[in-house]
Amino acid sequence: MNLTVRWNRETEIVVLMTRIYKKFDPEDFQARIRFFPLNEGGRHPYPNGIRSDFMYADDKVNIYMIHPDFFDSNGDSLPIDEMLPLDVWLNARMYIIVPEMKEKTHRLKIRDEVRFYCMDGGRRIAEGIVSKIVGLYEDSTR
Repeated sequence: MNLTVRWNRETEIVVLMTRIYKKFDPEDFQARIRFFPLNEGGRHPYPNGIRSDFMYADDKVNIYMIHPDFFDSNGDSLPIDEMLPLDVWLNARMYIIVPEMKEKTHRLKIRDEVRFYCMDGGRRIAEGIVSKIVGLYEDSTR
């Protein structure tokens, strides 16, 4: 596992990130995600290493550990310390962290075009749309 610590001068945030998802490939699904700009309640740019949580748009109560890995047009992961732009739709590989929730919840709810929010604590920081199902129906050893 690689560990990276970065100081972001713009936001004055120390970013501690790990890169562990490679062993989880393939991802469970892909999505398009847009971080909210300041005028929509956004805060500041986040790094690709962010481990935001996931809330279905039609479920305002439950939050799940489904983490994004943003990638470029070639399918390569963006650097984990790269700050992601606000108000731009980005492609992300999505990983369900708790395998028991795959069958119990997510296989029943995740479909193409399902809308969701990325959460930072109890705050919505981004909106997303499921764009492609990949490994959601594969058994996981995570």
